[in-house]
Amino acid sequence: MKISNTLLKIYKKLILKFIKNDSGSIIVAFAIMSSFIFICFVVSLNNAYLLKSRAAISEASNEASLAIVAVNNENKTDQDITDNEKLALSYMNYYLTKKIVNRYNGAKISVTYNSIDKEYYVSYQRDISALVKINTLGKLGTSIVTGNKKESFGNTRKNDVLESIDIGFIADFSGSSTCDYNDLNCNQYSVSISEKRRLDYMRTAISGVIDLFSPYPTVKFAFIPYDIGVPVENKKKNQADGKSYSCSMLYKLKAPYAGLDYDFWANKNIFYSKWQKLKKQSVIQDYLTFNYFNEYSNAVFYNLDYYRYYYYQTIIGPALGHTSNAQLVNSGLCIKKQMQESVILGESMYGCGVNESDYPLSLSNKNIVINEYAKIVQLYDYMYSGDYDAHYSFANTQTVDTKGTLDTLFSDMPNNTITFTRPIAPSMAEFSPFMAMCSSPIYSNKVMVGNDEKLGSLQVLNNAANNINSFNDSPHLVPFDINGNNSNELAKYLKSNQWAPGGGTDTISALLRSVPVFAKGKSQHKVIIIVSDGKDDSGADTLRDDFLDQGVCEVITKGLTSSIFEQQGYIDKVANSAAIYYIKLSPQKSSLTTDAEYEAEFGKWFTKCMNKDKQYLYIATDYQSLFNITNYIIQSETGVFIKH
Repeated sequence: MKISNTLLKIYKKLILKFIKNDSGSIIVAFAIMSSFIFICFVVSLNNAYLLKSRAAISEASNEASLAIVAVNNENKTDQDITDNEKLALSYMNYYLTKKIVNRYNGAKISVTYNSIDKEYYVSYQRDISALVKINTLGKLGTSIVTGNKKESFGNTRKNDVLESIDIGFIADFSGSSTCDYNDLNCNQYSVSISEKRRLDYMRTAISGVIDLFSPYPTVKFAFIPYDIGVPVENKKKNQADGKSYSCSMLYKLKAPYAGLDYDFWANKNIFYSKWQKLKKQSVIQDYLTFNYFNEYSNAVFYNLDYYRYYYYQTIIGPALGHTSNAQLVNSGLCIKKQMQESVILGESMYGCGVNESDYPLSLSNKNIVINEYAKIVQLYDYMYSGDYDAHYSFANTQTVDTKGTLDTLFSDMPNNTITFTRPIAPSMAEFSPFMAMCSSPIYSNKVMVGNDEKLGSLQVLNNAANNINSFNDSPHLVPFDINGNNSNELAKYLKSNQWAPGGGTDTISALLRSVPVFAKGKSQHKVIIIVSDGKDDSGADTLRDDFLDQGVCEVITKGLTSSIFEQQGYIDKVANSAAIYYIKLSPQKSSLTTDAEYEAEFGKWFTKCMNKDKQYLYIATDYQSLFNITNYIIQSETGVFIKH
């Protein structure tokens, strides 16, 4: 609004008239006063607008300073200063206009850093147009200069004291992880040795992220590789003096499968082909109730004894340079029995490893065989017959008590954790009823190679014999280092291994088995990151969805944050927070937006585990995207922002 010269002339005449004639003095005085009242109102209105703008700028500078302190580059270089100013300006513009504009538009912005107090200061100043313009009376405003009050707004202090956090990577080591990351159709073992394998870019990305956070001792890492079960160290040697390892799972099994001696049965042959044939002939009606020790006792024990000898004859002996039965006997690995003894007692002519605790024909172990044999035969039928919606694991849809597992996941953790020594042998029924479980170290150490199905049995056995004495128990679970920080060692372990894993995929077994790992952690926050191509085995996917439907993710996160569980000794230290993330390795880029698209891509991980919260689900197509995703997750959870 502008006050014209004509109006001023009129005011002047009225004033002169008022001096000469006071009869209209009241009216004239009111006219003069009303103008000044209006000017005061305008000034007040502009001042109110100024205060409002300054308040908005002050609050916006607070947000900008928080962004700057998160980056925390300490203004070390001119480029750092420029980057900080651009970042601050983006926040200022967004909070003032709801638009991100990386242009100064006449504004003056600066970011300074006090290295002594570790404080950042964001100073912002700009002209704003007056709400009401008054040009004639001393230029009360075409524009007004305003900014934030640096003493009160736009300053933050960076404290490097971090809350502790446990981060566990659950990594898919099934056969499909050997596929090239750009191969859309691959879902099985690949002979490729390219650095573009899904496994290799996963390994490199995880180790790179661990390296990035290794300077922070409060950030601890664990590594949980899996196929069907989780391989774990057992600090033992195999019979050919190489390393050994165990296979581990955590489930409450239904009766009568709970409490079986799985470690004893892990290297036994149960002669399933014989029992399957008898069932087809209706000699056996029910595997569980059939009396195997009435008519077929000798067959049971002979078979157990013979295939133990067969293992020594074809793998252990050749690995140690013993190529004949006589050499096996002379070396003390085996004994030769009397013909009459072997026939009457149903024993093999040669007994090997007879002094070992799991020799099947010792008196105590014969009792185990008699008491548990029928259950193991039924288990084998569930696993391999194809008549059930199960997979190659003794923990399957027929045997697992899903609700019981969740109800006792923390309270009965030691009893529900099933661990057995995995025989260092090809995945053949001759050597183990659990031959398909935890097989990634078998493949990675070339005891078995991915194309064994194309080789003759002799070549398969030769591969095993040639590699068992150099066997390394890798990959295997690496827990949190409770008394220190194993980040450097873990990163080195990941970088130094050229794994070539194989086997099936059973993700829920790995998630459940990670619970004891996190329960032993002592950090304030827990983050579980699942990295998989998302293709569980048939049967394993059914069991997985059963657990997801019954709230397994919530049971885990609530359990890790339960002060009652800490008091009861189920977890070592209650966490302030716990979260589960799922990263899917996919060669095909996907731009997901709707719930339907997320559900189609992630299934019940999205609808049940994440409760449709998209921030916990990601797709990685290559090394860089996986590195960026994992780095972002850890930054979000820790508050540590690192440039790389």
